[in-house]
Amino acid sequence: MMRKDNKRKGSTILETLAYISILVMIILVLISTLVVLTKSYRQVTVNRTLESSALLALDRITSTLRSSESIDLANTTLNSSAGVLTLNARSTSSTLYTARFYVIGGVVQMDTNGIYEGQLTSSSTRVVSLMFRHIVTPVSDAVRVEITLEADVNGLTKTENFYTTTILKNSY
Repeated sequence: MMRKDNKRKGSTILETLAYISILVMIILVLISTLVVLTKSYRQVTVNRTLESSALLALDRITSTLRSSESIDLANTTLNSSAGVLTLNARSTSSTLYTARFYVIGGVVQMDTNGIYEGQLTSSSTRVVSLMFRHIVTPVSDAVRVEITLEADVNGLTKTENFYTTTILKNSY
C-alpha cells in the first residue's frame, strides 16, 4: 500500500502574519530610535553653536577688559540691552588704543581705534541682548557682561544667557 506523505511545504497565513508583525515592530523601534538620535543631534548642535559663539565673544571682551585702564563713559551705553562698551586700553607694547564693542544686525562687533575689526559672534547665532554693567568699589572697577544669544538649527531654536565679570587693569 502506498502511503501518502502529508508534509507541508511553505507556511500558513498565520505564520506569515506573525513574521510581518514582528518585522513591523522592529522597524518601528528603529524609526523611533532614529527620530530620538536626530533630535539629540540637533540639540547638541544648537548648544555647541551657542556656546562657541558666547565663548568667542566673551573671551575677546574679557581679554580687552583685562588690558584696559579705563572705561570711556561718554561713549559707552550701560544697563541697556543694546549696550555699547568703549574702553581705553594699552597693548602689550604699551601703545594706547580704544576698543569698542557693540551689536549690529544681531552680531557682536568690535572696533579698534575706530577701525572695524570684525564680528565676534557666529552668523548662525543672533544676539538678543548685550548688556554692560559698571561695577565700582572703593578699590577697583569691574564690568559685568551679560549676553543673550539665540540659535536656530534645523527648526530647533534655543536662547541662552551667558555672563562674565572682569576687573579692569590697574584698578585693584
